[in-house]
Amino acid sequence: MSGLETTCARPRQSSLRWIMLAFSVACVALLIVQGFLSIAKPAEWLHIITAPNPDDPRHVIGYYSFLPRLAVGLLVGGALGLGGAVFQTVLRNPLAEPGLLGVASGAQIALAFTLVFAPGLWIARNEAIAIIGAGMALSLSLFIASRGQFSSTTVVLAGLMVGLYCNAIFGLLVLFNHDYLINLLTWQAGSLEQGGWEVCLYLLPRLLPLAVLIFILQRPLNLLSLGDNQAKGLGISPAMMRLVLLAAAAATAAVITSSLGLIGMIGLAAPNLARAFAPGQDGRRLVWSALLGALLLVGIDQLLRAIAPFVGNIPAGAATGLFTGPILVILASRVRLPGVSSAQEGTSTGKRLQKPLRLLFALSCALAFCMILSVLVSNTPDGWSFAAPEAVTGWRGPRIFAAAGAGICLAVAGLVLQGTLRNAMASPDLLGIGYGAGFGLAIAVLFMGDASGFSKLAVATFGALVVLSVIAGIGWRTAFQPERVLLIGVGLGSMFHALMILLLASGNPRVAGLLNWFSGSMGNIGWNDAALVCICATIVLLAALLFRRPLDIFPLGDVTVRSVGLKVSSSRAILLAIAGLGTTAATITVGPVSFIGLMVPHFAAMLGFRGMTMRLLASALLGALLLVFADWLGRNLAYPWPMSAGLLASLIGGGFFLRLLSKSVR
Repeated sequence: MSGLETTCARPRQSSLRWIMLAFSVACVALLIVQGFLSIAKPAEWLHIITAPNPDDPRHVIGYYSFLPRLAVGLLVGGALGLGGAVFQTVLRNPLAEPGLLGVASGAQIALAFTLVFAPGLWIARNEAIAIIGAGMALSLSLFIASRGQFSSTTVVLAGLMVGLYCNAIFGLLVLFNHDYLINLLTWQAGSLEQGGWEVCLYLLPRLLPLAVLIFILQRPLNLLSLGDNQAKGLGISPAMMRLVLLAAAAATAAVITSSLGLIGMIGLAAPNLARAFAPGQDGRRLVWSALLGALLLVGIDQLLRAIAPFVGNIPAGAATGLFTGPILVILASRVRLPGVSSAQEGTSTGKRLQKPLRLLFALSCALAFCMILSVLVSNTPDGWSFAAPEAVTGWRGPRIFAAAGAGICLAVAGLVLQGTLRNAMASPDLLGIGYGAGFGLAIAVLFMGDASGFSKLAVATFGALVVLSVIAGIGWRTAFQPERVLLIGVGLGSMFHALMILLLASGNPRVAGLLNWFSGSMGNIGWNDAALVCICATIVLLAALLFRRPLDIFPLGDVTVRSVGLKVSSSRAILLAIAGLGTTAATITVGPVSFIGLMVPHFAAMLGFRGMTMRLLASALLGALLLVFADWLGRNLAYPWPMSAGLLASLIGGGFFLRLLSKSVR
């Protein structure tokens, strides 16, 4: 009976998928029809398409704005879906995507560098520059990942860190060359609005040959998905095919970035949607990915166009996460993903320390020295000098203690998440917890006004716990498969990030005050804020130490946890609550600081700390040290222009982390 029920369930699931697809196509078609109706009556549509009247404003808008926008959406969406499918198939990783592997960020940083230092070259060869930048970023990611045999975790981890590093460098360029790059920032927002057919005619002869090349190599691509040994047995060179296919997919992303800017998530969502609509049909997955990518981007852009009179013009690149995020969460909960990874794959640890207390003492001394340095020494209009007492007590002291407390919160939260979810890439940033807390803070500011810090902390913590609850609920049903957990986190994070951008773009004067927080500025932190985050840091660290035993055992699996007499559900709920509180306290104090929760626990392991007690203490010290030092550099390095502590922490920690990662995965 069970087999019969399963057999009957499959046609029902297949029918439901087709109904959902037909409904989605109908919705997009209605949006396109609504757009045409807003311009002219149906009787004039054919005339607008075939022979527009240049003296009729409606014809001009329809032919030179609406139709090119629709064509660019179809072309770019299809190309992004196709490129994402190539990345995921070649690397056998459902998380592989140009944005997550640093390809788009590499193209962006190359364009920014050229615009600042060689503007003539940028005007003449911006396409080639973008391709070179994308190729260099991808090469660096794959070089690091190759030392870990292209394991799923290492590929994404290396790509994320390369992308993070490129974004941090881009932030520095913007800080020092704002007048040069402000137009690039606007242009690179990912808007599909058009004023003619130039962009479409620019993209078509570049993207079409790349798409044809990918489809010609479809058979070798399908063989690569089976493994290198099978491909070699059929006379195919896996290394050469992998290089050609990845180069074509990276060039696709680079061409789009050079023309329209960053349009994320389409290359991640479309292939996973194709896997859901055409399970087991590897031969058709490229076609499905391209079609669904085009459908996604056009649908999102047309919806944004339809609601523009009410919310203003929002670039498609900024809003894709709002629509694709829920899709990724649903897919992660229902679709079978290939390649189950272990929790700690790809990130082997360093040699065990014989005397870890000595290194802990050294880290404590380094933190104390850094805090004293940050309090007393600063750059002023008269040069380097010691601080006046009023500067120490008035504003410098609070931000130093806040930075230390936030660093402890993020580092401990990252380690707790990695252990509890059995995932080496779990972190407050990557799993969307920080953005959930940030959205909760935005709601608190919007509706509670000048509420106390504890009230805002409570609402922001609720936002973080909502994200954690979804991750834990779906992850528990799927044995916390790392790819699935990350897919859920990326989807939730992109959704909440897009919601925050929409709130900031709304123009509400209350929410506008969050712009300073969103940039990572710590200039307005007072003693109350510092006390709040330090109290939370103490609670989080002590609670994690108290629950170090389940935290040590969770990576071994739920069965092992039960066998030693621990309650899995209650232990996991408490540990996730600890991580949620730590993430929230840090987020509302210092803003969305990137990847400290991801990097620092790995730092501690790579330095040789073993045992959960040692790793928790080492992570706390390293997190505090990194953020305090980054804040001091941010205040003084480019005085009088302040630099975000999160940006500098990414630059300082990201470089060391990439080096340690490349060594540790050999």
